[in-house]
Amino acid sequence: VHVAISPLAERPSLAYCSARVRLSAQPVCLVILAGIAVGAEPLRADDTADDLRFVYSRGPDRYAISSAAPNLDHAGHWDRAHGIRLDLVRSHQPLGVGLSVAGQQNSEDHGGDRLGYQALSGRLNLGVALAPADQVQFEVLPFAGYGLSEFEHVGAASGGLRRDRDDFFEYGLNVNATLTTASGLQFGGGVGYLVNESSYSLPGSSAGTVTIEQQGPVYSVFIGTRH
Repeated sequence: VHVAISPLAERPSLAYCSARVRLSAQPVCLVILAGIAVGAEPLRADDTADDLRFVYSRGPDRYAISSAAPNLDHAGHWDRAHGIRLDLVRSHQPLGVGLSVAGQQNSEDHGGDRLGYQALSGRLNLGVALAPADQVQFEVLPFAGYGLSEFEHVGAASGGLRRDRDDFFEYGLNVNATLTTASGLQFGGGVGYLVNESSYSLPGSSAGTVTIEQQGPVYSVFIGTRH
């Protein structure tokens, strides 16, 4: 028995093919994107890179002061919030780990009073470092740190300077992008978020315990070397 099959019957409709292409393209695109994010590594899995960076940062500029003194109890923004940091970051794809020494200096004129804040801290960074292209690296590095801070207050009425120191814990996150030249010179920038809190007892003041909580975004640029 001979059965004739029409060539049209062997081919699925155009609408059917389009639907199949759309359904199959979605997982393919996800696989491609995942491969770019994770699989594309100019450094081999067994390679290690050490980066030494000098960082300039701005922020966080938001703070909240809790105090029994009405002229101190308020929330505001620092007029100036600058920081410098020395970072040592080791990348062993996809792991990034680092140590940092950070300094911060903030100041503000509030209601005629002058407020000042300085801090020095050490941090441990641990997160992800991915290199999607040669000499380019992206990092997501959560951190925790411990340091010593100093708060000073100059009253508009008395003109007297009062200051105190306190140790503190801090935590946050840095998201960095780096470009490293063939000679090992490195440039980069980042955005992050920082949270810390300190308490002070100002001598000769009726303010009682003064607690300062700081949190907010931090913007940074850096230059360094890769070894």
